[in-house]
Amino acid sequence: MHTAHTEKTALRPCPVCGKNQAEILTTMRYAVLERSPLPAASDIVCCLACGMVYADTPGTQADYDRHYAGFAAYEQTNGIGSGTDENDARRIEESADWLAARIGAKNARIIDIGCAQGGLLKALSRRGFSSLAGIDPSARCVERLKAAEIPAWQGYLGHLPAECGKGDLVVISHVLEHVVDVAGTLSALHKLLTPEGKVYIEVPDAAGYHNMAGTLPFQFIHQEHINHFDLPHLAMLCTLHGFGVSEIVRKSIGDRHDIDLDGGRGGDFALGILLIQDKQNKLSAPSTCREDRAGLKRHIATYILESQRLLAAQAASSLSIEIKNRPIALWGAGMQTQRILATPGWKETNIVAIVDRDPNKQGKSLAGCIIEPPEKGLRHLPDNTLVIISAHHYAEEIKSELAMLDADLFAIILKDNPHGIPPPLKTYRYHGNPRRRIHRPPSRPPRRAPYLPHDGRRRDVPERRARPPNRAGNHL
Repeated sequence: MHTAHTEKTALRPCPVCGKNQAEILTTMRYAVLERSPLPAASDIVCCLACGMVYADTPGTQADYDRHYAGFAAYEQTNGIGSGTDENDARRIEESADWLAARIGAKNARIIDIGCAQGGLLKALSRRGFSSLAGIDPSARCVERLKAAEIPAWQGYLGHLPAECGKGDLVVISHVLEHVVDVAGTLSALHKLLTPEGKVYIEVPDAAGYHNMAGTLPFQFIHQEHINHFDLPHLAMLCTLHGFGVSEIVRKSIGDRHDIDLDGGRGGDFALGILLIQDKQNKLSAPSTCREDRAGLKRHIATYILESQRLLAAQAASSLSIEIKNRPIALWGAGMQTQRILATPGWKETNIVAIVDRDPNKQGKSLAGCIIEPPEKGLRHLPDNTLVIISAHHYAEEIKSELAMLDADLFAIILKDNPHGIPPPLKTYRYHGNPRRRIHRPPSRPPRRAPYLPHDGRRRDVPERRARPPNRAGNHL
């Protein structure tokens, strides 16, 4: 990955100010799926005019629309936004509570753009809101919402269906970071709102990426995340397109932190911003939105360096000589897998199979392998094949599934610790008996030395001291 900071004329204008002069922070490379419309490489740049950080992707909005319609994993029943994951469910419930307190009327028209599985709409429905609508690029997501008796249409931010009508509240939650044409998106929102309508936008807080760097390398910088907003840049963007900031909410993975408009800031997982229409630009931005915009570059640069260190440590841990000489089956064909397969060292590994539960990925080629469902892809593998679980968020589910498969497999979880020190590999052995799990081998050599030949006694076992006799004259 490129790390020298050089200036360039960006292919893609800055999503906030529209200027083209930028500084390269790093270059990301990926092993992409067969027929994927997304590029295999893009520069992560910082706008020289306003300080916004974004991916200078050569892909168009049409390319990304096609990706989300047929390649993304959001339409899986346990995907992000479904609420099946504990943290995801907590985030959805907290968002629903926060919005419900600010909407008021239960018959208010609420439109969720990029609704995925409709987790937020279902949570609002449980709170008594009845006029709900969802819009998503995925036909499967739309059908599932309709099955839950919530009106839904297939569409994109740039091509919204007229049938959904106008909304009193339009929700764009964890969507704007995926959009190429950000300016066009915000301008089009005015047509979707009633005169008193509001917009709620939620995005990952790029100013807090570095606080999450100990989880997975480049977890927040990948092919789909192409805009990296902090509060000052998100507020600036909205102000430039006729919206005023009404309220701000910050969230962490475990807790929610509401703040006043002029309150302090911290490194959080996500930030939400409630907007009102302000076409005359009469409202002034709160002081928290006028912070030093140069800070975003510092935060992202720190996150990039930490991710690169973790990626190198992860490779040192996982690509040992013993592993590189073994056949490898990868479980997971998502963003992390596509990133690591483009990392030096992985190209020399003997990957014999890639499996994934996502039907959008099955049947496509990646790194010379056809992606198959686990039941098929993990059969008839070479002896001593090692299964590497690269789908980190679903690791526990995958371990349970491996234990049920009628296969003799070893498996490790591709994960590093926060300190960048290669940890002992978490190795699991799954035997042919589907309900029998062999205990994993020790992660470090035993501390005791072997028996010595001359006296047959272990050197590391101290001599037992003779205890004094008791009153009866017996030694205990």
